[in-house]
Amino acid sequence: MNSVWFRFCNDGMSGDQLKSDMVLSVEPWQDKNLCLYFFNVGDKAVDFVYWYSEGKIWKYWEKMCEADMTTGNNFSKLIPLANERRVKVSGKSYKTVNEMAKIPLGMSGVIYGCIAYKLEVPEYRGMWWVFDLVVRRTAHIDFFVWWEGQIKNSIKIYNLEGGVFTTNKQVKAEIDKDNKLKVSFFVGNEWNISQNVSISGEIQNILWFHNWFTVDAKTLTPWEKYTFTADLGILPFYKWPFTVKFNVQNTPVFDFDTSGMDPKLKDSWVINWSAQLFIFSRIAVIVIILLLFAIYHIFVPRRVKVQQ
Repeated sequence: MNSVWFRFCNDGMSGDQLKSDMVLSVEPWQDKNLCLYFFNVGDKAVDFVYWYSEGKIWKYWEKMCEADMTTGNNFSKLIPLANERRVKVSGKSYKTVNEMAKIPLGMSGVIYGCIAYKLEVPEYRGMWWVFDLVVRRTAHIDFFVWWEGQIKNSIKIYNLEGGVFTTNKQVKAEIDKDNKLKVSFFVGNEWNISQNVSISGEIQNILWFHNWFTVDAKTLTPWEKYTFTADLGILPFYKWPFTVKFNVQNTPVFDFDTSGMDPKLKDSWVINWSAQLFIFSRIAVIVIILLLFAIYHIFVPRRVKVQQ
């Protein structure tokens, strides 16, 4: 296996054009050519055997290949007749193979896949006395499937229960024992492209209190939901109803080069929301009661008893 190499040659066959991993942009129901390049640096002819399998994103954004390399795995079905294949390469020579992939209608997003290859007469690596492993290598091939209008604003802000009374259930406000206000937002990625989500906003009231806030950005993987929390600091002692205005911005995240992609597919979107938070201190409550009492006595006419 140290004498044989595999690369993708869709971009060409010069040294810097051969890629160990490949991401292809494709529209549904469009045929997409796969150029496979097998190179043998040894003196003897070598027989390659290769398959297609599903890929996935593991923790820390690592790409992994599934063990199922039969024709029954979902990725192999995208490439007609994608069963076990063989190709013979003479010594100190190379051979290219062209295959065709077809993405079904209705699919979208990033489809992760792999090519695994080994020698027809496989090499084995001993694992002590337990068992032997067949030596094979893998290469990642992913399809970014899209069409006009497919990538769109795809995050959703969900309601949160609890906290102080608010006019917008998508904002949860809580006051801790140190008189600090914390505001939470429950955001979900509604589409199958990762989204980088950031939140910023401001809080103010009619008594000249004003404060800006931001929340650390986070990348939400497809269908992931996450609660963002902003610490707005200590509130003034008098408190009062507050107005919170906030912006939730999401940007599609691609783990491959997007330099040739339509700029519209990389646009960011912003959701603007606002809420009234009804937070009162004891002093404010007493002041409101006194004001209501004074208004009542000023504007409500008194009854006068008339003696007969």
